[in-house]
Amino acid sequence: MSFDQTNQVGYIESLTPIVAWRNLVLQSGGGRVGIGTTAPAARLAVQGDGIAVLMGSAGCPAPTAAVGFGAMGGCTDFALGGDVSNSANAGVFINRPTGRSLHFRENNGADQMTIVPGGNVGIGTSSPYPFASLHATSRSVGVLGESNDIINGLGGWFKNTGNTAAIAIRADGNAVQTLDSGGWVKAMAYVDPANGIVRCYNSQASGLVRTVPPCGLNFTYGALGSHIIDFGFDIRDRFILVTAEWGFGITANFGCIGCLSTGSLFIDTAYSTSGDYTDTRFFIFVF
Repeated sequence: MSFDQTNQVGYIESLTPIVAWRNLVLQSGGGRVGIGTTAPAARLAVQGDGIAVLMGSAGCPAPTAAVGFGAMGGCTDFALGGDVSNSANAGVFINRPTGRSLHFRENNGADQMTIVPGGNVGIGTSSPYPFASLHATSRSVGVLGESNDIINGLGGWFKNTGNTAAIAIRADGNAVQTLDSGGWVKAMAYVDPANGIVRCYNSQASGLVRTVPPCGLNFTYGALGSHIIDFGFDIRDRFILVTAEWGFGITANFGCIGCLSTGSLFIDTAYSTSGDYTDTRFFIFVF
């Protein structure tokens, strides 16, 4: 040990009599070393602003070591860990203690990517939806997957902001595919004129209504196969495909006498057998 009176600096050094540098070992018996703190919480603790940076054991099975902040233990409360075993656990780990987020920033500015408690990931947003959210500015692409639960289903929102002509698929939890985002399949139904809507899907409905017949759709039976189906949303600028179950002729026309909704479609499904008109079951898709 020495002290530089001129620079007011103290030294702890390991030198041989011929001034050859040698290794310096502190607390070889296993004690702790604190720099700026008298109560080190790990083998080495360097006091920061109100919290210490810790290096040493995180309580994980050997051979491991870790770096943490404030406290480490239980093999859970560390920030950066390493495992050099020959097991499947070998590797480097970036870890966040329970209840804390993982932030990726530049120049300590706004979060560019965030992993919040629970595992949701946000890029360009610090409040992501499950499981991944990407906030895109104009002339860029965004991807949003909102939920994987059995009711709301998996969703994705692919959008080119500012380009109203761009093709997109949007699913806001309940798979709503809105007109402004250029959604693809908006609704579909399998219809038996004698029994109404048998199976269906309506992206504009919510919850279980989306897939439980009649899915928010309205079917009105007409004599001689002339029926009306009302989707409940504007279908005037959508592609519509109607096909008979058995390949018989079928026609569909937008608009009908007495229809008040822009979502109504007039469908003629009658076909003739031996001079008699008979209804046929049909499929209808709105894109």
